[in-house]
Amino acid sequence: MAPAEPDEVAQSTPAQHVQDEEAAWRAIVADVLGDGAELVSVSRYITDSRTYRTADRLAKIRRIDPAWPADAGMEVEAGFLRSLGRQVDYTQRDGWEVSLQEVLPGSTFSSHLFDQQETSFTTGDRMRVLRSLVPELRALHRQGISHGDLRTDNILVEGEAVRLVDFDRAARTSPRRAALRDWVGVGGSPTPFWKLAAVSLAPKSLTAARRLRYQLVKNRPAATVPGEPRDVARLRDAWHLAEQSAANARGQGLAYYALSYRGRHLSGERAWPLRWDPIAASVDFTGKRMLELGCNMGLLSNFAKMHGAVETHGVDHDHTIVDAARAVADAFQTGSTFEQLDLMGAEKWEERLSGYDLVTALSVVHWLPDRDRVLRFLAQHAELLYEGHDELPDEIALLNSLGFDRVDVVLRTERDRHVLYARRTGG
Repeated sequence: MAPAEPDEVAQSTPAQHVQDEEAAWRAIVADVLGDGAELVSVSRYITDSRTYRTADRLAKIRRIDPAWPADAGMEVEAGFLRSLGRQVDYTQRDGWEVSLQEVLPGSTFSSHLFDQQETSFTTGDRMRVLRSLVPELRALHRQGISHGDLRTDNILVEGEAVRLVDFDRAARTSPRRAALRDWVGVGGSPTPFWKLAAVSLAPKSLTAARRLRYQLVKNRPAATVPGEPRDVARLRDAWHLAEQSAANARGQGLAYYALSYRGRHLSGERAWPLRWDPIAASVDFTGKRMLELGCNMGLLSNFAKMHGAVETHGVDHDHTIVDAARAVADAFQTGSTFEQLDLMGAEKWEERLSGYDLVTALSVVHWLPDRDRVLRFLAQHAELLYEGHDELPDEIALLNSLGFDRVDVVLRTERDRHVLYARRTGG
């Protein structure tokens, strides 16, 4: 399925646009990789650019934008990879461009750093990875190539071998400029080597940098673009509120989710499709009333409503993020409702909010001083979408103890947590 033409996009309702986009992605992925491909990453910087994989093939797929400059397409990135001796096939298909290559062995540096079950990856191992990157970077710089984005999830580690991946921010320049860009960030790299080292070896330095960013953006006015469609403008309002809220990592100044919509990219900590796609594939929302505890920006409630739920209601303790969720509902015209609520407060909210067909609690219970109060509430319902912070067997045992006899793994998050779909089957 080819992407919709701009005039067609402008006429579609928000819900129809979202569903058309999802259908378009399913069609191009099936055409390139067949059925069963897994979404593994979404670009933080480039609108409508995703990477999917099967057991042996990796495909980066990106919607073609006629407004791109000549050197902005993935064909340039494929050229950089070929210069490193990697086999890459580049094609264009019905408004999309595709870069196809074999899956490289290894796991990301970030998975070693943040995997809750990873206990053997020492500070010495982190230093080894950083040292191993030095000759690879120098080899790139001698060719006048700057990688431009040295994040931990762009580094593959396999034993003693270390490889750089994802060259969508790479640039060809002089060897000196390439080195300056990658080592210290001169010339526009968001993650130069010094920042990579700080994140890898001293996580507190990252926290300090995020707090500084928050101080810089917390009073910044919302961006406005003259003539922009109302739904896009309202989403910008929502993201601006989310950046100012206390609902994310404290003092970070960044929305919890990133989303591409109508050719615009709204930045955030993590890409929404990485969470939504596996949930949508596992949970049928049709005809259900859904309650979202800890709703944050309300994307789950709003997307569930656009995919068949008859009613969705979200609660969160932070009033600013509730305003953001309401702005998202206004943008998407879903009618989803949201309220500020302290789950540990004096109000006996449990009776008022009982009776929903599906309750979601994603990364909520772990943070509560009285977990049992909310767990008792969850146990009253027939279906639960749940994310905890403990190891998988312990989480399954907890949900079984609440009376859910069927528990399926929906996804494993970037923070090594599992989202589980629990049900009472009566069996």
